[in-house]
Amino acid sequence: MNKDNVLFATLGILFGFIAGFLLQEVMAARQPPRRPAGETAAVDPAVQPPADASGPAAPADAAAGAPAQPPMAAILQLKSYVEQHPDDADAVLKLANLNFDIRNWPRARELYTHYLELHPNQPDTMTDLGITYRELKQYDRALEL
Repeated sequence: MNKDNVLFATLGILFGFIAGFLLQEVMAARQPPRRPAGETAAVDPAVQPPADASGPAAPADAAAGAPAQPPMAAILQLKSYVEQHPDDADAVLKLANLNFDIRNWPRARELYTHYLELHPNQPDTMTDLGITYRELKQYDRALEL
């Protein structure tokens, strides 16, 4: 090997590493961040169960800077509220969306269906229900919605 061969091989390796790094940076900017196994999606801190029977509560703790509840804690609190007040459409929709976020498809389907009974022909809810049916591999029902 002479000097030219060593120089071109060194430059080729260097440019290959630079190109690989730039490609990785471009792909990382376009893809969502990865989560560790077992971690669930983040829950909107504004989603909190109502404090009393007058209706959904305002997100008072979210404005005060308090940490958001873990997703399962929010789901359990909202679930007990929805069991007591099944006709509160806002609470049913929030619980359905939380179940959708954690990929609990059977429960999300049940709640979206109940919400559509309370408020028929809501396009956003119908779309979410269609996605839920797709994830449950009920493709004909998904296409209907």
